[in-house]
Amino acid sequence: MNQTSNELPDSQPLSPTARLLWIALILSTLYFSYFHNLAALGLVGPDEPRYAWIARDMQETGDWIAPRLYGKPWFEKPPLYYWSAALSFKLFGVSETTAGFLHVAGDPGVAGFVRADQAEGGKVVEIAEIEGGED
Repeated sequence: MNQTSNELPDSQPLSPTARLLWIALILSTLYFSYFHNLAALGLVGPDEPRYAWIARDMQETGDWIAPRLYGKPWFEKPPLYYWSAALSFKLFGVSETTAGFLHVAGDPGVAGFVRADQAEGGKVVEIAEIEGGED
């Protein structure tokens, strides 16, 4: 009877060039998966344009306290997204790409949160409601 060992064989560490190539491969894959042609689809549905409008108004007027839609206070959502979108509009300019960037940038964090919660036996439905929410 042969005994098998659970130990991994000793492997050679990657050279600096190989590490750079792996990092470049991972980053380019992430770029093409998430950010390439980000504005090709545009803002979808009634919510994304509304949130972008509120953030643009917040950035243009300088009123960072009360989110407003067409001049009327809009307190249906917490202002964190509006603040981050208004800040990105201020830094990168007002465009559909800038508005869509925050949705894409937030998705890997939500996906990681879902995986961590699943490992602890949580329900995915509750986590999906955090990202999508109800209007």
